[in-house]
Amino acid sequence: MSAPGTPTPMLGGSGFLAGVNGYVKIGTVYYCFDKWKMSMKNTLVEVTSFCSGGYQVMLPGIFSATITISGPYDSGNMPFTVGEAVALVLGFSSSLSITCNGFIETLEPDVDVKGRCSLAMTVQSSGSFAGSVTREGPLGRGVELPVTSSGGKAA
Repeated sequence: MSAPGTPTPMLGGSGFLAGVNGYVKIGTVYYCFDKWKMSMKNTLVEVTSFCSGGYQVMLPGIFSATITISGPYDSGNMPFTVGEAVALVLGFSSSLSITCNGFIETLEPDVDVKGRCSLAMTVQSSGSFAGSVTREGPLGRGVELPVTSSGGKAA
């Protein structure tokens, strides 16, 4: 028996991924960044009323995502502009990625005399975004588990 607070091992193997398999694709080009992060959000709408029985009642509102991408600056091969529309594919691995369209909100070049030149950018989503995971299913068949910005499984 495990000690209290000890996590229970997952059955069927681990699903952990190493960042070394990640990637950033903007449009049709893969770029050599070394980090990306996507913060997905839903601005909830409160609809509490006299009929709520004393409890707060919320509904899903506007979905959005803020994407930050950073890494070494590849001079001449990273032609980005603030306000530019971009189509992103943010990869965890060959079978797990998130797609998102948006606009470049910020570009932050960084030069360090004792280190590398870097570029960071922030992209704000525009429209829906989706991720898709493929995992091993029963009898060795692949099972796709699509997830959308509606917060549930895609139809």
